[in-house]
Amino acid sequence: MTRKITLIAVVASLIIFWNCREWVEAENTHMADYAWELYATNDFENSNIWFIESAFEDSVYKDAYNGLGWTYGKLGDISSSISNFEFGLSLVLTDTTDADINLMGNGHNVGQQIYAGLTMAYHARGDSANYVKAINYGNTLLNMTGDSAYATSQVASPWQFSRDTDVSSRHIIWTLSASYFALSQFDESLTKVQQLMSDPTSFSPDVTTVEGRRELAEKLETLRGTL
Repeated sequence: MTRKITLIAVVASLIIFWNCREWVEAENTHMADYAWELYATNDFENSNIWFIESAFEDSVYKDAYNGLGWTYGKLGDISSSISNFEFGLSLVLTDTTDADINLMGNGHNVGQQIYAGLTMAYHARGDSANYVKAINYGNTLLNMTGDSAYATSQVASPWQFSRDTDVSSRHIIWTLSASYFALSQFDESLTKVQQLMSDPTSFSPDVTTVEGRRELAEKLETLRGTL
């Protein structure tokens, strides 16, 4: 009789454990979803905390690292932003079967969002090596989204960051232009600037001259305020 009671208790414990485990796994996504809700209200500190909790519960949950990258960036911690984006990207690139890569059922493409975040974060960090990385990641994103030849004069809408639709391919193109400029690749910088203009033919400074480069720098600064 005692053995029978003990066996029933063990089975019951296993059932409870299994149910709890399923609940915890579901909670990972709930934590990240709540973190994104906080992100949308500009509460980046608490959003960051919830993304940390989500990553703690599931160390390979890609959207948690995506969120950490964006929130650390908003909080001005560029190094932590980059490290989390890079880790999240490594998970995306090594596991192309996991359902949480794209979260496509909810309209969120984690891989694309990480590429966008890395573009901005490496540009923000500055110096030649980081500008090169920003350009590489930015061009990768534009190729993925079909926005490499995007032009403001076109009707088609650019890619948008689904968690903050104020961020789009236009920001990526501007970041590429600014990175090219910082690397003294003025022709490439000008090409990207023209993509952001409704009439690209109206702006064609001679970037081989100091005056032309000054005009390009001023246009970059003007366009920054229109994004």
